[in-house]
Amino acid sequence: RAGDLLLLSFDQTGSISPLLTGPSTEHNAEISPNGRWIAYQSNESGRHEIYVRPFPRVSDGRWQISSGGGSHPVWARSGHELFYISAAGLVSVPVQIGRPFEFGNASVVLKGASERYWVATVGRSYDVAPDGQRFLMLKEEQQAAARIHVVQNWTEELKQRVPTR
Repeated sequence: RAGDLLLLSFDQTGSISPLLTGPSTEHNAEISPNGRWIAYQSNESGRHEIYVRPFPRVSDGRWQISSGGGSHPVWARSGHELFYISAAGLVSVPVQIGRPFEFGNASVVLKGASERYWVATVGRSYDVAPDGQRFLMLKEEQQAAARIHVVQNWTEELKQRVPTR
């Protein structure tokens, strides 16, 4: 079913098994750098929010990270921050990815990110630099309609410009 999280095995079987399924939609999942946690967005509360669960034993706990909406979680490579997009902008939450999982207060690090940069519905449209201090974001440019040039009989012109032996 679309909107569920599935686990693909990279062994010889290539088996696919359900990870998170149910009536709500879960997507944009990201596994923490140490492989112990999975962050994802879900609309189980009625709007998209960011959640973290143990990985791969997702039934062992659940923490709601965002409040007021959130999408597109991305872990800092250090594992000490979790970023996501909200209506206010790009948000950072300090986290401890040991056992137990702990997280702090959210803070906006880039205001208006969802208005100024392109945010895909599903999939990544930004990433965090290895040092956690910079971001790579896709920016949608507002441009005039593109012109289309149709060239007919181009093979004849090619023959004239590049003679064959």
